[in-house]
Amino acid sequence: MEGFNSIQRYEIKYTIPNHLIDDIISFVKPYCKMDKNTKISEGFYTVNSLYYDSMNYTLFNQRINGKNNRYNVRARFYNKKSGQIVNHLELKQKNGLISTKYRVTLKKKNYPKCLTSLKKRTLAKKKSAKKNLDMIRTAVQCYNLEPKLLCQYDRMAFVSVVNDYARVTIDKNLKAALCTNYIPKDEYKNFVNYGSDSSFDMGNDSGNSAVLELKCYPTQVPLWFIDMVKKFELINRPFSKYVFGLRACLGQTKLNFPIDDRQDNLSVF
Repeated sequence: MEGFNSIQRYEIKYTIPNHLIDDIISFVKPYCKMDKNTKISEGFYTVNSLYYDSMNYTLFNQRINGKNNRYNVRARFYNKKSGQIVNHLELKQKNGLISTKYRVTLKKKNYPKCLTSLKKRTLAKKKSAKKNLDMIRTAVQCYNLEPKLLCQYDRMAFVSVVNDYARVTIDKNLKAALCTNYIPKDEYKNFVNYGSDSSFDMGNDSGNSAVLELKCYPTQVPLWFIDMVKKFELINRPFSKYVFGLRACLGQTKLNFPIDDRQDNLSVF
């Protein structure tokens, strides 16, 4: 499941303090193995997400206004150096707690012309990948989406060895920079750190500076997910790297979306 064209899953987010990371890793190890990127890096690896939006920030406003059925479009690549090759294009549709991600793996020569050219291109070999690219191109063209924000963070990820599909990710050292280039260059020099106590403080959870996410099929929730939530007294909360990152870059620290959008952790599953 590490390589996919589309996947529908539950995605439950929590913010946690850094000192809890090692305990959570120890908890998941009996049920999981490192994903391929974590294994290669022997620990945390760097993820870059370049988010697209319209001139009027349509997708951003959908998020902060609480629109239930919404989506974002992003390019994803890895490592900390500038001018990296874009590995994937993704459209992520969110409806409540259920997320559907559509992905296209790209070759260097195909990006960004697969988005910017008006000519329809068949740059993906698999039928499902072609369908995903057409979907992403349609979203980009309908809303006139263009690069807006570069987010970077360090991730450690685990995949279940006892379930059909379950994934645990821990993200820390969150940074963001305004970016209008399809291939970021100097933006790396302008990063703003937004993975801090003050950024994550939502009233009663100050001190949290990392994002923990549990992902699984909607109808196959691992019991050890529930055990982990109980053991560490985790509280589900809304968190968008795009929203928090953009606000940090624009100096807007006041939250403008429902901060009490929490649910009982057991009823979530």
